[in-house]
Amino acid sequence: MKNDFTWFPGHMKKTLNFFQKEKKKIQAVFFIVDGRIALTTLKYSFFNFFDKPIYLLINKKDLLTEKDITYIKKHLKKFWNFKKVYFFSFKNYHNLKNFFEKHIFSEFIFFSHFLVCGFPNCGKSTLIKRLSQKKINIGKSPAITKSIQLIKVNEKINLIDTAGILPKKFFSNEDYYKFFLVNCIKRIEKNKTEVIDFLFNYLKIYDQKNFSFLFDNKSLKECAENKNFFYKIDNLKVFFDKNFN
Repeated sequence: MKNDFTWFPGHMKKTLNFFQKEKKKIQAVFFIVDGRIALTTLKYSFFNFFDKPIYLLINKKDLLTEKDITYIKKHLKKFWNFKKVYFFSFKNYHNLKNFFEKHIFSEFIFFSHFLVCGFPNCGKSTLIKRLSQKKINIGKSPAITKSIQLIKVNEKINLIDTAGILPKKFFSNEDYYKFFLVNCIKRIEKNKTEVIDFLFNYLKIYDQKNFSFLFDNKSLKECAENKNFFYKIDNLKVFFDKNFN
């Protein structure tokens, strides 16, 4: 597969334009990443868009081991001087709103707008739903959010919900495969065989336990023909950045 991935819908372009136009009105940024590909995601981030504090929120902590978290922390300094870095599982974290009010929102005395951004399907809408306690449309597929919305958390805090964004091109096929595997991009049928081949070789080297679970006594062709194969990965503890450098 050539490195020419170009799925870049119009709503993603609108989000980028919004960043440029409205950044002066934003007090801080919540940048959310899927912990399983946290380091790969940060290679594509555009923090130079903002002259604001950036809180890095690494979601899906429940799918990481303590060793994975230590590995991520070790490499974070390569990317940006984040205001703070937190690891969460948004859907499972008890009293998530209380945590944000105590540790983040309390630092802002005046009326504030927080921009919530990140790649598709990383947990943006789940976070907003938990913080605002309002009904938000959340799906299992990427690019559910297609518009920019202002959502009130309390009398002085508003969240700006944005559509997920992606690079127009990936640096490598391997990066594309990782985003595919965590369901951050649309799982295009014609690319499944190549993605499974990458997963086979990656797990064989870095994760024997999950390698046995997914591939034991199965051919790559059988896996590719199994319509439920990738759904098995969605809630599997697999850290895809063990080969990051």
